[in-house]
Amino acid sequence: RYTKRFNCWIHLVVMLYAVIMRFDSLREITASLLAETRKLAHLGISFKIGRSTLADANKRRSEAIFESIYRDLYATYRHVLSSDGLMEVRIQNVEFTKQKKDGETIRHKSRIITYVDAKKRKLVSLLTNDMESDPEEIVAIYRQRWEIELLFKQMKQNFPLKYFYGESANAIKVQIWVTLIANLLLMVMQKGLTRKWSFSGLATMVRITLMYYVDFYSLFNNPEREWEVILSEATGAPPEPSLFD
Repeated sequence: RYTKRFNCWIHLVVMLYAVIMRFDSLREITASLLAETRKLAHLGISFKIGRSTLADANKRRSEAIFESIYRDLYATYRHVLSSDGLMEVRIQNVEFTKQKKDGETIRHKSRIITYVDAKKRKLVSLLTNDMESDPEEIVAIYRQRWEIELLFKQMKQNFPLKYFYGESANAIKVQIWVTLIANLLLMVMQKGLTRKWSFSGLATMVRITLMYYVDFYSLFNNPEREWEVILSEATGAPPEPSLFD
């Protein structure tokens, strides 16, 4: 019955709101939605969302839907997020030897692959015993592994994954996929800004201003100027009434 009104779009919006605001419980989510009722109509939310409605949706609506949304978004913005810092690869073949007690010598061939990380402006050297794979492929694997570790750290620091909004496996997976979506959207926003923001700093500011009607890029590219404009408009004298008011 809940699917007629609480559809996938509303479910996604509510869960994104929850993870960006770092709420720890269904009670916090639904109470906050009540407080923001006047600002939700333009998102298609025109009815009260109860805890049981959200809990049922997290339990019953397949997490595969949110996985599909994440994968589609990633495919769309992958080129924006990619960091092409690889410039040149240098290969050095090395051989390690070890003398056993019986006098036998063990030889182990390896190679050191060094590349220039333009983004970090430094040389990175990788030691590997894989003598067959393409050096650029080895570098790509290393970078992807490092990016995965950074992603986990980033998510744990900025999103509520210590507490889950449901106990079922499906509810937990829904929350994880939505967290990945929120993380991806913030990374895309970060890439689109000319002003440098740390991810944590940006996530905090988005959390603070999420329910305000502001121009995101104008505010976050020049927050001081934008706040001055907002304050001047708020503190200015009200317009004089005309004869025909």
